[in-house]
Amino acid sequence: MIRQASPEPIVRGFVSGTIDSTTFRDMRAWGATVVRLQLHPGFTPWPTLLDSMESDVRAADAAGLKVVIDMHNAPVANPASSSIWADSTLEPNLIAAWRDIASRLKPYGQTIWGYDLLNEPLDYAQLPAAPRQWRPMAIKVVTAIRAIDPTVWIIYQPGPGGLHDGFTWLMPLPDSRVIYSLHIYDPVVFTMQSFDQAEAGEPQAPFIHWPGTFPSLDAVLQPAVDFQARWHVPIYVGEFSVARWAPEPDGAQWLSAVISMCESHGWSWTYFAFREHNAWSLEDDDQYWSRPDADPQPATTPSIRALTVRAALTSPPAPWRAP
Repeated sequence: MIRQASPEPIVRGFVSGTIDSTTFRDMRAWGATVVRLQLHPGFTPWPTLLDSMESDVRAADAAGLKVVIDMHNAPVANPASSSIWADSTLEPNLIAAWRDIASRLKPYGQTIWGYDLLNEPLDYAQLPAAPRQWRPMAIKVVTAIRAIDPTVWIIYQPGPGGLHDGFTWLMPLPDSRVIYSLHIYDPVVFTMQSFDQAEAGEPQAPFIHWPGTFPSLDAVLQPAVDFQARWHVPIYVGEFSVARWAPEPDGAQWLSAVISMCESHGWSWTYFAFREHNAWSLEDDDQYWSRPDADPQPATTPSIRALTVRAALTSPPAPWRAP
């Protein structure tokens, strides 16, 4: 087993949404120290996407933010399908994409916090396990990156999806500079709170309350905790969120519980998301919204969700320590 290197300092921040001239400055004003920058190959010509990515990295650095580069969807023709794992173009496209990224961003080593290899790797047919193809593929991607940049940190989500279950069977990657990652949306029926109905233009379903009879977050996330304790590796929660119209104080208490768990284990984290879909906004009111309603109104006073996240972002993190 390769000896794990000491990780970068703990960071906290946001996943990117709409990016304009104010985005990174405003993230920093909230107290963020990192932005997880979503890349969506296939929606923009690849050379244009690389140019935009580099420009965003420069702008984030100017605002005082570190950057996680997040391959948010697979660079294949149909990234929304589980069939990506049978797509013969996935592996070579992913390797080529990360070679391009590593080459383009190598001069920005002081700004890049990590390369998030693939967002939420999932195959419904293989649940509850992670896609068996992903770990050996990820090792090849890491090898390609290392040929260009031997020291950049790699962020690896074992899956399935953004869940924690893959940590149960996971062997660490054969590289000493890997940060292991998961996303937290448990329990989904609580954190989503009629999100599908909102997207479909339907009325809000009855509120789901938390904690109710749901398992504790400690129990749900135990596989990741055990993995960290066994292998002495850093962990990063790349996404967590709760719909802004979730009942209060439940929503803020759930956010506080997630953040407290991250802080107690020395996990870096990024809230999903900053000025993306209004359901996750910390700046808007708490009223239910559905298509094709007008955009929600900005909150006249900060919500307790916003106050909870801002307080966490502006408090000093404890230094990372090996368990």
